[in-house]
Amino acid sequence: MTVRNLKSLFEPQSVAIIGASQRPHSVGAITLSNMITGGFTGPILPVNPKYTTLGGLDVFASVAALPLAPDLAVICTPPATVPQLIRELGERGTRAVIVLSAGLDVVDEASGQTLKQLMLNAAKPYLLRILGPNCIGLLVPALGLNASFAHTGALPGNIAFVSQSGALVTGVLDWAKSRGIGFSRFVSLGESTDIDFGDLLDYLASDFRTHAILLYIEDIRFARKFMSAARAAARSKPVIVLKAGRVPEGAKAAASHTGALAGADDVYDAAIRRAGMLRVYSTDDLFNAVETLAHARSMSGDRLAIMTNGGGPGVMATDALIEAGGKLAALSAQTIAQLNQKLHCFQHRNCSRISASRYSHHSYRNVMLAGWRYSRTSTSFVFRSGRAELSYPRRCGARLYADCSVSSQPSVADGSATGTDHRIHARSRHRDRVGAQCAGVWQKFIVGGGIESGVGSVWDSDR
Repeated sequence: MTVRNLKSLFEPQSVAIIGASQRPHSVGAITLSNMITGGFTGPILPVNPKYTTLGGLDVFASVAALPLAPDLAVICTPPATVPQLIRELGERGTRAVIVLSAGLDVVDEASGQTLKQLMLNAAKPYLLRILGPNCIGLLVPALGLNASFAHTGALPGNIAFVSQSGALVTGVLDWAKSRGIGFSRFVSLGESTDIDFGDLLDYLASDFRTHAILLYIEDIRFARKFMSAARAAARSKPVIVLKAGRVPEGAKAAASHTGALAGADDVYDAAIRRAGMLRVYSTDDLFNAVETLAHARSMSGDRLAIMTNGGGPGVMATDALIEAGGKLAALSAQTIAQLNQKLHCFQHRNCSRISASRYSHHSYRNVMLAGWRYSRTSTSFVFRSGRAELSYPRRCGARLYADCSVSSQPSVADGSATGTDHRIHARSRHRDRVGAQCAGVWQKFIVGGGIESGVGSVWDSDR
């Protein structure tokens, strides 16, 4: 596990695009366009002997012809050229390279080694770090760095996303951008021949731009290195893991995708829990995690206050909190008073309040049902309206479970009339029928009659 020279990868002062092109839809053309339009302020150095200028930039014929040693180089040339380019870049002083090229598993006839191994051999004497091969690339939105051939960029944010799947990279980029969610680092690992999850977790754990880390994992090659980095990262910030290949058939698909065999899923599951990371099981859960982490602030304790528009969800949330080892926060009297004043919608004990001018009729009904959850055999609902009276249907639908009545009287505040208070009062031997009856009455004569403005309250009149 080492972060050596990863600063050149994530915070380069200059970038060379080797294999830059103007051929439409080619990797070289898209990568160069992304670098130019991304807003990177440092020198961008295209390299291709076929051109003299591209996108308004001077093009250099070779690595040796570059006017300076780039901090970061992006290679998008045929696989057979990669080992020699790595050697030339190392000699120039470059310390980080992104290899977008695929197909480096081919064996070189002269040496009997794969092109991938020759690439690593060429990088080793210079301590040059390699991201890839066969990856989408890297994005650091805060620097305007889009060293990738992704079809869209990323917004600045504080979430780091690291993925072994290029397709998932583009999917998350699309989804996040449509919701205004940004990232600190966006990394496609590809085959992770050199830089892997352990290296990136070690770097991101101390990265001030990153407040949370999300990982898409298909396989881990160096388990001890990964676990050490994962434990350190999880102590300082949330780490969310989507591990694919849970079943044998999926593991085989992952092996064909990344070139390494995924281990038994229960081993991964235990390792993820042991390291203190949180595992999710679907892209929906991953997207929810991204959205939550993008808007949430880090917690300083284990107490949680639950806000809900109904009693049932609040009860279930409380169960989940306590079972997970958390604590339910007790609100002070001052906090409760401030919530009542500011929100006009706060449930304390068996009382709920909501502003009719701010919330929809469906919200009104939800609050009423929340109050009725605590009722026994009698419940009342009061709301204020500008109308002196409203018509009331004596029967609601085909059934009449409870004895309902409606009364109206002028409301007065500070010596002047402010409208009319209307009260629905329901009685029944069965508590669920009280709610059902009042809900039906509410739907017909409040929604049907209309509410101009006002504040409603729900309470149990038996208490």
